[in-house]
Amino acid sequence: MIKILSALIITLLFTSRACAFQFEDVKWGSDFESVYNTLEAGNRHLERGEYYIKYEAAIFGKNCYVKFFFTPQTKLLAKVLIEWDENNIGVEIRRALVKKYGSPNKSDDISKQFIWEEGESAEDERMVLNYGFTLPVALNYYGGIYWKKFQEEGGSLLKLLPFL
Repeated sequence: MIKILSALIITLLFTSRACAFQFEDVKWGSDFESVYNTLEAGNRHLERGEYYIKYEAAIFGKNCYVKFFFTPQTKLLAKVLIEWDENNIGVEIRRALVKKYGSPNKSDDISKQFIWEEGESAEDERMVLNYGFTLPVALNYYGGIYWKKFQEEGGSLLKLLPFL
C-alpha cells in the first residue's frame, strides 16, 4: 500500500509540473486550427494572422492583449505573450504570479526581469515577466521544444513587428 501511495505521489508531482506554464488550457505544440477553435469557443473576438492569434482580455483584473505565436512552417503553438498597457502594474502582476507559481528561479530587480523555468535547458518550458518605468508589462510563456522549433523554422518576431 505504501509503495502504491508513493508511486501515486511521485506521479502527481511530475505530472502537475509537466505543463505548469500552459495558458488557457491549450497545450504546447497544438496546431493553429485547434487552438483557434478552442479560443473561439470562449466567445472571444479573435484576430487571426499567418503566425498568430490575438485577443483582448482581463487577466489578474487588468486589461491586456493575449497573443499566441505558432511555428512558421508546421503551425504549432510555441509562445504566448500577454501584454498590459499599464506600465505601473508590474509589481502587482509579479505578486500574482508568485502566489500561483512560487518564487521565480531567476530574478533581476534592476532590469525588472523575472524568470520561472521548468529546467536548465533551452528546451524546457519557461515564463518570463518583464516590466519597467516606461515599458508595458509583458509576460512571455515559452513552449520549450516548440519555441526552439519556431526559431529553427526561421521564425522571427521581427516579421510580426506591426502586430506586436
